[in-house]
Amino acid sequence: MTTPLRSGQPFLVTLGAMLSLLPATSAQVPFDISPFASLYAPLGNMFVAGNCGGSPCGYANGGSAAPLGQTVALQKTIALGGHLTTWPTGRRWGIEATFAYAPSGVTMACRMGGCNGGHAVTASARVVVPVIGATSARSFYLGAGVGLVGLGGIAYAGVTGTTSISPTVGAGLELKVASARSVRIEAEDYMFRPPFRLASCDASWGVCRVLPPNNWPQQFQHTVILSVGWVFRDGGSRNTTAEARDTTTAQQTRPSYSLRAGLTVPTGSFHSNANGDGYNAAWQGMALVEFKLPRTAFGVRLDGSYGENSGNDKLQADNSVNTHTPSDIKAKILGANADLTFAFNSSSRAKAYVLAGVGMYNFRTVANYITASSLSSKMSFAWNGGAGLSYSIGGVSLVLEARYFNISSPPFQASDIRYIPIFLGVRFGAG
Repeated sequence: MTTPLRSGQPFLVTLGAMLSLLPATSAQVPFDISPFASLYAPLGNMFVAGNCGGSPCGYANGGSAAPLGQTVALQKTIALGGHLTTWPTGRRWGIEATFAYAPSGVTMACRMGGCNGGHAVTASARVVVPVIGATSARSFYLGAGVGLVGLGGIAYAGVTGTTSISPTVGAGLELKVASARSVRIEAEDYMFRPPFRLASCDASWGVCRVLPPNNWPQQFQHTVILSVGWVFRDGGSRNTTAEARDTTTAQQTRPSYSLRAGLTVPTGSFHSNANGDGYNAAWQGMALVEFKLPRTAFGVRLDGSYGENSGNDKLQADNSVNTHTPSDIKAKILGANADLTFAFNSSSRAKAYVLAGVGMYNFRTVANYITASSLSSKMSFAWNGGAGLSYSIGGVSLVLEARYFNISSPPFQASDIRYIPIFLGVRFGAG
């Protein structure tokens, strides 16, 4: 069951939950601080279109009718946040406050640009219990408590009851990399049903169009936050004795860096749709940093890339016919990813690895005309997977890598953007 809160209360509740834990963070009680990046992943739909008197339910106040089966859902995106954990019983169990912000709107059609934009703020106060390896280099823990989800932005114009209090559960893995630092991987589930109420509405607004008098069936929500964070134990304070014991571990976690260039090969409808319109293969560049987890074959990698793909002859010709002027259409792809890597054990200089992860991409289509230009741009969620081969030469390694990318379809694109980048590059440092 969820409880509605008045406007402004989400921030007061969040602040109160965190401040209530501060007395436990004195010098006598261990505490951890863990900033993180995460995938904000709503499961299922907020609304589904029902049957309104034998006809498909439509949008309120003059909106066009929506076909049966159309849904309204929260958008998947990248979230940033942090954990503050106190351990009053010597790490047998802890009390934790969490906070995250995600630029998540809703998936619904707009009569005017931007009506589906929004954001989500989540917070929780919970108890965490290490169930395996509480004092070892690898520990597994469970958590449960009370959560808060606040939805806002233009998508909720004219709507009240956008904040909910709900139960939350989670589980995670912590991998120690130094005396006072660890990598933390976690999944946390918020369970809620926003108590939306209609205050006013316009045909160009968002969620208000599916509230009464239309009465689209509202669904119970599960939103999972999949996070990777860096844990600073006792706020990151130094313990020189422990640091001396962990010198080898710290050396094993030195980052490696890599610069790469390669070819992006479009696939599916990005290569050619049913009409033959699509994009050609083209160049792409990438820079990355990777951290190897000590005494494991796993690593965490952060990368950024940019590339451009020109429209094929059919697309250029069709666009020139439609606009009555010659044009040059390009797709520009800029994005960042967080990936988990796994390296296969080998005693030779050549080492194979696999990787998979998620990211956020800005996909733009640019059409340059003789007298003007047009631009369509959208941030979208993406996932990827791939494999590579590295060959060490002295203090550097040559790397050949191929990945498969799927970028969720922007509103101006009929389907997901899929392509295979093939990179050749050089890596410096550990790894």
